[in-house]
Amino acid sequence: MKNQIFLIGLPRSGSTLLSKILNMTPDILSINDLYYVQTVQAADAINGKLTPNQAADLADWIFDLAWERSFTNNDFVGQFKLKKKDIFHIRKNIIALHQKNPLNWAELMDVVLSRLANKAGKTRWADKTPQNFMHIELLYKNLPEAAFLFLFRDPRHILASYKYIEGGGHDKRQYHPFFYALYWRTAVRKYFQVRNKISDIEMIRYEDLISNFKKTTRQLNSFLLTQIQPVDPNTIGSNTSFQSRKKKSINPTEKWICQKICASEMKALNYELDRVKPLWKDLPDLILTSIRFMGFQVSRFVFSKDGRKRILSLITQILSQTK
Repeated sequence: MKNQIFLIGLPRSGSTLLSKILNMTPDILSINDLYYVQTVQAADAINGKLTPNQAADLADWIFDLAWERSFTNNDFVGQFKLKKKDIFHIRKNIIALHQKNPLNWAELMDVVLSRLANKAGKTRWADKTPQNFMHIELLYKNLPEAAFLFLFRDPRHILASYKYIEGGGHDKRQYHPFFYALYWRTAVRKYFQVRNKISDIEMIRYEDLISNFKKTTRQLNSFLLTQIQPVDPNTIGSNTSFQSRKKKSINPTEKWICQKICASEMKALNYELDRVKPLWKDLPDLILTSIRFMGFQVSRFVFSKDGRKRILSLITQILSQTK
């Protein structure tokens, strides 16, 4: 039985939909966008046992997310319900447990999420943090019985999602076609690098989940040893970037950039390439996007310690997957 599940890949790939589907099973509690490993790194708590303060802070990070997900008005994002008194009770027990037998970050993660899952009536947990593909070796080393579910989507659609995203918590300044094409390519290369080194790893495409739900859920059921209900994914909900507008595509120059960077990996995942070429008329938009993106990233690097760590981590991953 796979009691620890990590849903990884790339943001804007349909991972929230897949998390919702896992939460509809009788046995899996999936928490969206936990970013626990990133929080552990920011606290310099990767190595050794946690101090009492580290354990309390990291546990509270998970509890706060669980509380937020339980009481959000958006069922698609919330996905499960936990009682406030149960969360407080689990926290009290975890702190007492750590005082008697200090835990490391992975042990703390497992015991906290396992107890939250139990209170939700589930027997195991899933962490849906797409960027955890960058930390897959670290996770596998510390949680060797974990299962990893890689979700991929056509990179041109991911770029369009980032470019035209709307709603709270999103910032269009993060978008750049060159950067996110490299990001997508890095994720795919990481999958091919580790798929024969990790015992429980599976890859699915978002397009297959939508177009052939029954076949894909059979694949998921077999891999996760669970029972996903036969439903129409279009009735579950949506986390689309185009909440109030017609879907848009990236321009030909952006497609050309994406395909120049990702062509081999797109072919490996059976995504057909478009016949496109760069156009002069797209240049002003690309220049504006570049200025906006660079300003945003420089600001994060200079003024945010966490932002600086994440930028350097991503650059390291991209360089490690660049031939």
